[in-house]
Amino acid sequence: EVRQAHELQRRLLDRPDVGIALLGLWCTRKMPHLHDPFTLNDRYFDAVFKRIDDAVHNLAMELPHLTKTAS
Repeated sequence: EVRQAHELQRRLLDRPDVGIALLGLWCTRKMPHLHDPFTLNDRYFDAVFKRIDDAVHNLAMELPHLTKTAS
């Protein structure tokens, strides 16, 4: 969430080597705000989990040099 990104920026002011981004920007359908589903119903949790899974997959495709290869 944006407020969490702002808090991380505040805490990491002395770390210019650390980048902060919102995971939802890597969703196939861009969704910067991924609301924490903790207090919501299972259906909403499943929808958010699918968005997170989609975003992580897309991010991994953009960063192939960071992906471990199977041995």
